[in-house]
Amino acid sequence: MREEYNIVFECTGEEGTIKGIRTWITYGSKRDFDKSYVPGKSERIIAEGVSEEEAVKLCNNVPLEVMLKEPVKPSSYRTGRVDRDLLRMNVTDSLFGVASNIDHTSDD
Repeated sequence: MREEYNIVFECTGEEGTIKGIRTWITYGSKRDFDKSYVPGKSERIIAEGVSEEEAVKLCNNVPLEVMLKEPVKPSSYRTGRVDRDLLRMNVTDSLFGVASNIDHTSDD
């Protein structure tokens, strides 16, 4: 049976990232992680070796203000001007994520 090793990262705000956004990556094992991970300025590790369920929970535990900042930045990255259609799509996606987060955390 294959061991899975989940790492949860949080963006630091460096190198164009949005501070507070979280994501996770699954490695085959801790050894695989140790061999391949190169620390960067744009992220920090907030959890290692957690279950997928815990990784999802940690990623969903982001303040609403952070979630709502996320759609604006990629809507203007190519030209420096906000593309309203792209912003509308990104905001819709973020609101879906916020609603999903509320559904998953309402019992906590």
